[in-house]
Amino acid sequence: SSDLTIEECVKLATIAYPSLNESRAWAIIHQESRGNPRARNDEAIWNGEHAKGLWQFIPSTFQSTPYGRAGMSIWSP
Repeated sequence: SSDLTIEECVKLATIAYPSLNESRAWAIIHQESRGNPRARNDEAIWNGEHAKGLWQFIPSTFQSTPYGRAGMSIWSP
């Protein structure tokens, strides 16, 4: 599989978003998905979209990130 590990994901997120440190990234992941990259929140709906993945992004928001623009999957950590 070409999916990143959660640890790699955290490191990349802190590079792409310098104001995000690793401690805060881990706290967000724990709060949003309990560390499950396949998490889907059926109650978090925005314009008909459900929050998904490790970070619980709305798909249209995910597409605006460097990772979404690069064609990565919302389900990959």
